[in-house]
Amino acid sequence: MVKIILMMVFFVLSLSTVLFGGEKASVSISFEECKEDKVPEGFKSSKSGKGPEGEWVIVEDETAPSPRKVLAQTSDEDLEYHFPILIYEGINLSDGLVKVSFKAISGRRDRAAGILFRFQDPDNYYVLRANALEDNLDLFRFEKGKRKKINGADIKVSSREWHTIKVEFRGNSIQGYYDDKLLIDVKDDTYKTGKVGLWTKADSVTYFDDLIVESLE
Repeated sequence: MVKIILMMVFFVLSLSTVLFGGEKASVSISFEECKEDKVPEGFKSSKSGKGPEGEWVIVEDETAPSPRKVLAQTSDEDLEYHFPILIYEGINLSDGLVKVSFKAISGRRDRAAGILFRFQDPDNYYVLRANALEDNLDLFRFEKGKRKKINGADIKVSSREWHTIKVEFRGNSIQGYYDDKLLIDVKDDTYKTGKVGLWTKADSVTYFDDLIVESLE
């Protein structure tokens, strides 16, 4: 029993989880304590659209914002409507903030990095995503498996360099940021609450680091 308790304490500390008053939660995950070549504990792999699930593993990258370990989506399935997703199972958010650093490594069809939020299931959720081949930041809604663009902005997204994306959502207000610059500010009330996670598209090989999840309720 003591060993189990100590393991649980270590896992919580490695994720840097802080609770405020039992209501407001902030989670910061650097992936440094995660085992390489495996899906991190507390996350679940899934997918939207066609094809198999993605391949989410921990790898090393000395250039990472928090070196050395990062989370990588390494599957390069060249399918048009294929979206690997990784759900963080630790929290449901109605109003919240999610931020992550990413590096687009490769992809012939796409080089995408996304944050999904208010996730209901693989067919119903929002996603804010940056694409290094299209040079844009877009907000999409997946509804009954169909993807619809809500809003977007053109911006240079360089490959093989670290950037950040952030989404804030309160009520029906959704704001999207790229490298801390507000680019999307819209209203949509399709989904009220749900889980959060990470997202890629098609043959995108993408690295992620320093995931921050915060309740704004």
